[in-house]
Amino acid sequence: MKKSTKHVGVLALTIGLTIGLAACDDAEPAETETVSESEQEAQENVDASNDAYEDTYPVIREHLINEYGITETAELCDHEADIATDFDEYDAFIADLMQEAGIEPEGESREDGAYRGAYDATEDAVYDICNPD
Repeated sequence: MKKSTKHVGVLALTIGLTIGLAACDDAEPAETETVSESEQEAQENVDASNDAYEDTYPVIREHLINEYGITETAELCDHEADIATDFDEYDAFIADLMQEAGIEPEGESREDGAYRGAYDATEDAVYDICNPD
């Protein structure tokens, strides 16, 4: 009788381990999917930002070159340098330039990939025009 009790105990332990491992296996894909979803969303955000940048930079640069004369460009550059440390005023300055050039990115802040790309392109175009060297 001792052998059968021992056998039942080993069998119960084996079944318990099998069920426990199966439960762990079921839990792993959920974590993997969450990470995968998160990574996918991050990549989509980066792609939207890059696409917006590539679309915006030539438009804003052309706008600044064609719409601003020498005096206006100098004033624009002086103003940009004066407000560079005031983040709210600088954000409004960049947003005004985008609107002036007819650029309407998706989103409302740099938290959104498309808006961030357009913002960065506008900022870079201003920098490139104001610092040609």
